[in-house]
Amino acid sequence: FPNPVQDVMVFDLGDYMPLNGSFMLYDAVGREVFSQQVLYRQASFNLRHLKVGVYYYSFWDQGRKLGAGKVVRGVQ
Repeated sequence: FPNPVQDVMVFDLGDYMPLNGSFMLYDAVGREVFSQQVLYRQASFNLRHLKVGVYYYSFWDQGRKLGAGKVVRGVQ
């Protein structure tokens, strides 16, 4: 992962292979600030453009929510 994230976050799905996955990141008031399609078991996201703070993610595949959590964007 790491968490807190400085620039790049790695999302690892283990043995799960998404068919049409989507990773979405939201700010504290629920606005979507980042999204990316996920087609492999591991994906890297460049979050350098985001301000320092707490964000919430969700991961979806084929219309099903498979995971959610919190990400902290820290300082370098």
